Amino acid sequence: MTRTSIKPSSPNWVVSAPDDLDEIERMLRKPVNGLAPISQTQRITVLARKTYNVLLWLSQRKHRDGEDGPRYYAPLSEIVVLLEFNSNQTSIIKGHLTAMVQTIVQWQSPTEGEGRKWEVSGLLAWASIEVVKGQVIVGWEFSSGLREEIMNPSVFALLRMEVLSQLRTHQAVFLYELASRYIGVGRSSRRPWQWWHDPLTGRPPDPERLDKLTYAFFKRDVIKPAIAEINAITEFEITLMEYRKGRFITDIQFLVTRKPQQRLDLSQGPDKVDLSVLVKAREM
Repeated sequence: MTRTSIKPSSPNWVVSAPDDLDEIERMLRKPVNGLAPISQTQRITVLARKTYNVLLWLSQRKHRDGEDGPRYYAPLSEIVVLLEFNSNQTSIIKGHLTAMVQTIVQWQSPTEGEGRKWEVSGLLAWASIEVVKGQVIVGWEFSSGLREEIMNPSVFALLRMEVLSQLRTHQAVFLYELASRYIGVGRSSRRPWQWWHDPLTGRPPDPERLDKLTYAFFKRDVIKPAIAEINAITEFEITLMEYRKGRFITDIQFLVTRKPQQRLDLSQGPDKVDLSVLVKAREM
């Protein structure tokens, strides 16, 4: 086992939340059972997962504003902006909405026993696109069995939408959600490395393919690039922990720390302001 000086900050799994309530309101509350979904039908793409997060965030915001649903609507332009997606082509969005309706998912938390129950459903139960007064409107609905937990999650990760929009791979989105959930304790759960494959890649379970996969290739092609992306873009630093049994890696987990805030160098006072510039500005 690789040694580390990082220790859990709490014996319990806790949510680390900003102190600013307005900031919290701008964040997505993602239920823990939605952090490690396992597709039963087709691969979950990074854009599909990010689109799902956007629709979830918009739904929670509308719910807090008094909209009861179960169907929600938003202009396509608003969804595209939140995704930082550079295309307004409805054919592309239709394809991703169709995939989300068709993708059957097993919902689970990354920590065994943390979620209240095991559930399976589609990413979306229904979706639509229509033109209203010249504006393209997207409609969507979540599974009725999941709606209460989605709208009012009891245990959740707080996700920054502006950070999610910048991530470019599914494995990085997964790791960011994981880090957001477990920053309070400083580490994810410890699991066999094979368990992490499907949540990280978004692939449906395939025991035959997994039996042929070696940890070295999985680490090189999936884990290391995802950690590099998280450490470069987000407020988190993730470190991989490996546990051996003899010569072989059997289990892994992820250590999570928050990057220190950059501080201004106050050793020297600021330069004096040229007041003549302010005078000229007022005279213009």
